[in-house]
Amino acid sequence: SDDVYNALVDLRAALSTDLRTRALALPNLTQYTPQATLPAVVIAHRLYGDATRADEICVRNNVRHPGALRGGMALEVLSE
Repeated sequence: SDDVYNALVDLRAALSTDLRTRALALPNLTQYTPQATLPAVVIAHRLYGDATRADEICVRNNVRHPGALRGGMALEVLSE
């Protein structure tokens, strides 16, 4: 019926608006290049103030050894 169709169109518009609003609040991907070789926990603490996010950096960048991220190599991180 027309009422159901109109309700679905309104729902779709509201959903689209809500998703766009939420997407603006999400952090973006950016690059960080440490000057020296450092452990992932140090980089996480410098970037986020939270050393527990070291695993996030390692997983995102396929780091084999989190104790030594080479200086001069660009890392993909979240901007926060």
